[in-house]
Amino acid sequence: MNAAKARLEPRDRFIETPLHAQIRYYKEAEGMAQRLAEAMDASVQKVERMNGRTFLDPPKVFVCDADCFFQFSTMQRTVPAGHFMDSVFMNDPELRRKEQQFSMAPENFLVHELTHLLFYQHAGAIAYMRTPAWFREGWAVVVSGGAGAQACSPEEAVRHLLAGSSFDPAEEGSLFRNRTASSYALPYPVFYRQAAMFVDYLRKSDQSAFQDALHSLFDGDDFQKAFEHAYGRPIASHWLNFKAGVQMMAVPKHLER
Repeated sequence: MNAAKARLEPRDRFIETPLHAQIRYYKEAEGMAQRLAEAMDASVQKVERMNGRTFLDPPKVFVCDADCFFQFSTMQRTVPAGHFMDSVFMNDPELRRKEQQFSMAPENFLVHELTHLLFYQHAGAIAYMRTPAWFREGWAVVVSGGAGAQACSPEEAVRHLLAGSSFDPAEEGSLFRNRTASSYALPYPVFYRQAAMFVDYLRKSDQSAFQDALHSLFDGDDFQKAFEHAYGRPIASHWLNFKAGVQMMAVPKHLER
């Protein structure tokens, strides 16, 4: 689906949920829409609290079947949820599948996509897309409690990292060439988990600096400059300490002492 065409798709076919005006659904997705409507206010509050910013506009959420999801979000039918422009799209059958297979609740995916949307609203489309994908996805995974990385354990992510398969923390980001999992020959769950672990390491190492950098990104600042200014050194300089801190996770249990 072409992104320009998806923008023009009429949304009047969606039905508003009685519980929450900002959540609308299509055809058979009513049950999932009602469930997400019950979680919407708490999800918004969590995203705003962890980001230190409020939504500029009430977030719009559309709950779809697989074909509708593909039509409106431009993403594959096997993706459980996605943020596209000013809205969040939730793929009902895939959300149910992920919950059954990995015990990752649809509400977690809602928080993940709302995290993207809040960033997008504040930074604007250009600055948002210019921020490295590993940071955008890693932070959304952290805020959502693991949604997006549910198929990869931290131990598996570390084994890939120590084998030389990882994203590049020095990635500057680009509006036209923003590197994702396939750019690094990584499975998407591994990419998401590695990114989340490094972002969480940065956050926990200096929470004040992390918030300063995050707010600079929301204001449209350059990614690498924002983190270097907040932490006093380039973001990539934290990578070696991060690797040293997680490498024991890759040791098989029977070899641990």
